[in-house]
Amino acid sequence: MLGSTGAGCGGATRLGLGLTAAALAPTEAGAASLFAQPNYAAFVADADTVEVLYSRRADTQRFPASITKVMTLYIVFEQLAAGNLKLDDRVVVSRNAASQRPSKLGLKAGESLTVDQAIRSLATKSANDISVALAEHISGSTEAFGRL
Repeated sequence: MLGSTGAGCGGATRLGLGLTAAALAPTEAGAASLFAQPNYAAFVADADTVEVLYSRRADTQRFPASITKVMTLYIVFEQLAAGNLKLDDRVVVSRNAASQRPSKLGLKAGESLTVDQAIRSLATKSANDISVALAEHISGSTEAFGRL
């Protein structure tokens, strides 16, 4: 996930950040270090130069974390406010969206739901398939959506 624009930071370098971690159970001695966890991964890059500043397990397969879905909802709400999207618009689930791993709503390719239903399922179920379907509906692909 490429992120912050550095707006309002006096021209500070923009950084793209990505971070995922499995839910961590505290150890008997207290909270565990994220660095020691095998499910921890991180990636930090300069968004202007694309220089990788830090990388740990960046090439291992990861599934969208809840913050990714919160950011998806944020963009959906921006699109609604701009008039580019309506709550009763139909979001068709693509083969790509349907193939996402759980947590998911489980619609088959070609099935659809409204933007309102998609928002609710994303917020309550944290549905990877619906997150991808919304991204594709808004931008045509997850890659294009990631550039918003």
